[in-house]
Amino acid sequence: MLKAVDVPVLVKKANNEHDPDVKVEKIFKVDGIGPMGLRKAMECILSLYFK
Repeated sequence: MLKAVDVPVLVKKANNEHDPDVKVEKIFKVDGIGPMGLRKAMECILSLYFK
């Protein structure tokens, strides 16, 4: 799925690390787990389009 989106974003897992098996070019790796990670991902995406 990450290869199909315009802006691929990876949030951290419960162990506070990004999944090392995810191999996608130009992916944004954000800090945060669960809802906080999703919030940071959305901020990242929105900052690309609304500066």
